Amino acid sequence: MYVGESRCVIDAVVVNGGGATLVESALIMPILLLFVFGIFEFGFAFRDYLAVSNIVRDAAREASVACNAADADYRIL
Repeated sequence: MYVGESRCVIDAVVVNGGGATLVESALIMPILLLFVFGIFEFGFAFRDYLAVSNIVRDAAREASVACNAADADYRIL
């Protein structure tokens, strides 16, 4: 690509409504990023939910196995 050609490409974008595309992109980009980061945050929250659920399940299983043992509280926690 020659130096003169790059100027023609820039002129073509500006003449063909490239500025409108830039404005539309600037308006849509925050909404798009909000959705993308929202999906990530939902994934992190779901991972935490699964971790807590698994810990509670393990503690309940340990409590049912320990019954009346002297160190039952220690084993559960």
